[in-house]
Amino acid sequence: MMAAVKWLVVVLAVMSANVYGAEKLSDKNIDAFLDQYADDYIYQAMTLAKGFRQYRDAGSYQGFVQFKNKHWQPEYDMARKKYDDELEINRKYLFDHGLTWIFSNFADLTLVAKDLFLALHNADNTKIDEALARLNEDMGELNQLFTDRKLDINKPASRANSRY
Repeated sequence: MMAAVKWLVVVLAVMSANVYGAEKLSDKNIDAFLDQYADDYIYQAMTLAKGFRQYRDAGSYQGFVQFKNKHWQPEYDMARKKYDDELEINRKYLFDHGLTWIFSNFADLTLVAKDLFLALHNADNTKIDEALARLNEDMGELNQLFTDRKLDINKPASRANSRY
């Protein structure tokens, strides 16, 4: 019985920790949230692409692995956790407003990173082009979302630490 109580306490603590800092989204704060998301997504995607190009040009897939694992991935994981938390508490609102796809795009960045590594390791330029094209397609979708909502995607990233 005591073990079951301890297990329940741990589960509840983990569940509440998963949504720490996430805020309820509404029509009043969704545009500010999207601004923040765009800053984070663009930063992560561009950092990944720039790091990849740097190590591709140097012919060093091991250098790219080090960059990805030690620099890009830890920061990406923190940002992804934030968006996983947002999705967790706002799933209905996001689904009702057709915005769940942005979370898939953010999560897919780690798959693009893996594809870029494998393509670089195997010197497969076709796979490299496909992975970079996925980044461009996702950026195009994000740009279209901002156009449709009459938001400016080109605002400076100075608001990256703001809360919506």
